[in-house]
Amino acid sequence: MEGFTGEHIGKLDAKGRLVLPSRFKHALPLGDTEEVVLQLGLGPYLALYPLSRYKDLKARMDALDEFNELHRRLRRTFYRGTYPITLDKLGRLLIPPKCISYSSLTHEVTLVGVGKEIELWDPDTYQKHILSDPSQYSQAANRVMHHDKGTS
Repeated sequence: MEGFTGEHIGKLDAKGRLVLPSRFKHALPLGDTEEVVLQLGLGPYLALYPLSRYKDLKARMDALDEFNELHRRLRRTFYRGTYPITLDKLGRLLIPPKCISYSSLTHEVTLVGVGKEIELWDPDTYQKHILSDPSQYSQAANRVMHHDKGTS
């Protein structure tokens, strides 16, 4: 299976390091096994990208119109929250304090594979951002997969 799937509970150590689960480490594309990019997420979480995926996002961001105010603000926000990270020999990533604060991470971290990237969440916050009720999940899937413009 290509990409990242599943959930894993990790632990932040006192220095802000987190072991990348072997399941996720083995799913990194060849050539991206040591370097990843951590970014402030589009919600109260962190996004962890393989370097190749980040380069695709960066190219899209760089292509935005520099004369458009919204585009400039988006690029500024995108780049201010970007942190290249090299995994250490034990497969740990050092999470910068700004990232820990942004995502309200404490000792326990929920890592979620969401296809092309991994999201890092505070466990309680994560529970508030998933469709935990099977009926809601079914309705959302039906709406999205059938391109219905209904609201939630």
